[in-house]
Amino acid sequence: MANNFIDKSLNTLSDLSNSITGKYDKHIKKKAIEQVDENIIKIGLKIDDIDSDDYEAMISEEMIKIKEEYSSNTAKVGLSLLGLDLLFG
Repeated sequence: MANNFIDKSLNTLSDLSNSITGKYDKHIKKKAIEQVDENIIKIGLKIDDIDSDDYEAMISEEMIKIKEEYSSNTAKVGLSLLGLDLLFG
């Protein structure tokens, strides 16, 4: 009975993790598409003029940049909080 509760809890945590990861990836992709579309328009092209494979490659590259930026910002916040804790703790 205890094992069943633990198994259900682990499955719930796994489902929650997958849900959060899916939402994060959707947010990143949406942001990347917006950025790529903006860049295409800035250089004077139409989105329909871009080959679909090239468009997907640009989105993929932009997603990598966004994830790196988020990781960097998260690290900065963590280090800042650590510094404040050391200062005031």
